[in-house]
Amino acid sequence: MNTTLLGFFRHQFVASPLKRLLWMVPLIAVMAFGPFVVDSALSAAFLPSMVTVLVLVALQQEETAYTAFGVPRSRAVKLAAFGVVPAVLCGVGVALAARPDWVGLLGALFAVVAGLLIGTRYVEATNDEDRRAVRGRIGRGGFIFEVIFKPQLLWAAGIAVAHSLLLYLAGVVSSEPLAQFLVSLPILVWATVYCSNGTGILGATSMTSFGVPRRRWLVLYWGAALASVALYMAVLLLVAPIGLRAILALGAAGLASAVLGAPLKVWRTDVGLIPAMFLFFAVKDTLLIDDPHPAQVAYALAIAGLIFLIGLVLQALFVFGVINPKQGFKDA
Repeated sequence: MNTTLLGFFRHQFVASPLKRLLWMVPLIAVMAFGPFVVDSALSAAFLPSMVTVLVLVALQQEETAYTAFGVPRSRAVKLAAFGVVPAVLCGVGVALAARPDWVGLLGALFAVVAGLLIGTRYVEATNDEDRRAVRGRIGRGGFIFEVIFKPQLLWAAGIAVAHSLLLYLAGVVSSEPLAQFLVSLPILVWATVYCSNGTGILGATSMTSFGVPRRRWLVLYWGAALASVALYMAVLLLVAPIGLRAILALGAAGLASAVLGAPLKVWRTDVGLIPAMFLFFAVKDTLLIDDPHPAQVAYALAIAGLIFLIGLVLQALFVFGVINPKQGFKDA
């Protein structure tokens, strides 16, 4: 392998299967074309940051690759720049070309922030943690609770509180598109975390590393997911200014992403954003009104149900050995 900076970056680009570009390039094109055709200032400001993230992920797949090769932090910064700089330039270019006004400047700022935030993950992954820090993070509650249940329960509590605050904030925002985006954002973040690698919610590949049998892990994961969704819905029911129908739609979306995310982290680690976007658009119309129309709730439940069924099928394939956890290591 060529160990120059450019050669190493090229190796990381081609190491993962290039078939990922078959879906990433069209998705990037759609996101880049969006600001030119939508009238919403919010969408025009938000979409360039999505372009930046998608281009960066397409260029650099594995966040921990530099650690695996023993690359020092100073060199990792330069290598990360090979992906971050063109990704940010793409996002900024789309923002300013589509809206050469304050909206475009805001979109360009979002693109820069998104590129820097995601780019730092490639650099921070090179930091070694000492054993005391790792042991302290695992805690004393037992392996099952600390590794499987605790991350999901803490995540559910945090996102529920944040979601409740955003729902109240949306009530005083004069712009309806901005308010709709704010109240829908938590479910997008929730689903992305459950369906993507590199988060505190561990997938089957990580459990295989710990020597946990797949059937046992799946049962424990289901228990943690159900408990987390129940906690999320309970907090919203107690403090959020929305009705029961909207909370049911949110709970269904959260459970669907959890069910799909479990096998998705083994099968296809690069498509986690797609189900998250589907769920985001499915529930957004049910959250701004006290009593959403039954058709809106039915649509959200139908999308969540479809993703839930896909997740069940993939889980069955995983349990019966059709989907191999080792494939996650191979792809990485």
